[in-house]
Amino acid sequence: MSLDDADNRQPGGSPAPDDVDIASLPLRPFREVYEDAENLGKFDRTGAYAIFDARRSMQYLGYSKNVRRKLLMHASVQRGACQYFKMYTPPSADASGPDELERVLKSWVLQNGRLPPGNGPDRLLWEVPLARSSLDEQERQERVRERAIVPTRRTRERTERARSSYRGDEDDDLDLDEALDQMGRMAKKVAARTFRVLQSGTKRAAQMYDELRAEYVEETEQDRRGQSVVIDPLDPFAPAASEARRKQQPSSAQSRRTRSAERQQRADASASSDRRARVPGYGDGDDDDYSLMNDWTRITQQEWFPVAALFGFVTLMALLSLGDPGVSQVGQKTLGM
Repeated sequence: MSLDDADNRQPGGSPAPDDVDIASLPLRPFREVYEDAENLGKFDRTGAYAIFDARRSMQYLGYSKNVRRKLLMHASVQRGACQYFKMYTPPSADASGPDELERVLKSWVLQNGRLPPGNGPDRLLWEVPLARSSLDEQERQERVRERAIVPTRRTRERTERARSSYRGDEDDDLDLDEALDQMGRMAKKVAARTFRVLQSGTKRAAQMYDELRAEYVEETEQDRRGQSVVIDPLDPFAPAASEARRKQQPSSAQSRRTRSAERQQRADASASSDRRARVPGYGDGDDDDYSLMNDWTRITQQEWFPVAALFGFVTLMALLSLGDPGVSQVGQKTLGM
């Protein structure tokens, strides 16, 4: 016979798992599960159980093949709510299946009048040990944050030191403001200089673009539909590009040769004018005077010119002294002799 066969049978003597009166089952303290050595093994059997708190209010309903182990697991995660328990043991193996035990629990819920909280929203806190451990960790972190909010003597001392140091550095704050203003002015100058450089570069780029566009030759040509089409000889994707290339490429090469010949002619003319300017007496009017002045300037800039001039002056005076004695005396007085 089972632990509580007298409570699990109807007056006729047949088992009635669908109508088990939970009020008739004995209320046992939890110490019989994990403290009383005589009861070890007494609850190691299949059955349904109900857990009650200190006020004897139903907290959880369950069933297991080993009720004692399941009760110990619940006590490890909900020790405060696990104060008493009631246990039902089926009379036979046929009445020990999950379906039969589920019907017993449903009848207990109807007798209790409500679903226990452990079988409702708090089910994970009763059945999963990790859920309870994670909740404990959250509670611990909340307590740490609460303690951090409350100022201690050490935190108050640190706050006072920080305030005193801040009051002592007010002059430094003024210097910092001046430094920030100076940095702002420097930044404005750099920005203005950069803008000017970019503006000049943009103007130069626009000028180069205009010069390049001046070399392009755009012509209009009638397409097959009779519409005017602008042909760019350097654009391979322009309309009628193949025909335009056949027409424009020779003309472009010829124009390049023409421009090269013109530049060569201008260079030859400039060189010829330079040669004519170096020949004294070549040309007419003002051009001749200009050439002679250039030649005289170039001659007087030579190093030997002063020596030659002095030598010629002395020779002239010597010749004059040989021809006329008066002139010789004048010449000697002039020379300091």
